[in-house]
Amino acid sequence: MGAIVMASSDQVKAYLACWLQMGKAIDVDLPGGQHQFLQPSVVLEAGRYSDRFERIWRYVNRHASNCYLSGTDESIQDLLSDRWDISNCSRCSLLLPMPAPRSLTVSPCPCSDLYSWPDGEALRPRWLDNTPEALERSLGGIAQRLQVAHH
Repeated sequence: MGAIVMASSDQVKAYLACWLQMGKAIDVDLPGGQHQFLQPSVVLEAGRYSDRFERIWRYVNRHASNCYLSGTDESIQDLLSDRWDISNCSRCSLLLPMPAPRSLTVSPCPCSDLYSWPDGEALRPRWLDNTPEALERSLGGIAQRLQVAHH
């Protein structure tokens, strides 16, 4: 039997952080057909997720079945299931939920309704990549800049 492919909690968190920086919000379905939109003004702060984003993330985890990235159909609970993985959009290269190989449905990238995106001149949103490889690349870049500055 093959390995189970699924988005990790960290990947879903990075996906939300990415799109919140692009102006998207988290849509929360409330009782009685009401909706609440969560959109922190700051997502990343000093190389980590902001306190406000972390509070939103904890809320989203507790209510995952009722939370969606605005403009998408999959709940956060869906994305945390084994039916989804997080990859990069082929159009804009930002994070995108993709059906696991055994799944048949495909959802559009949240960039599909951002008519000014992709914009090669705009600053791209960032997300935290806590893999050992990413940390090594980051530290290597810092070391190179320090060497150049020292000489």
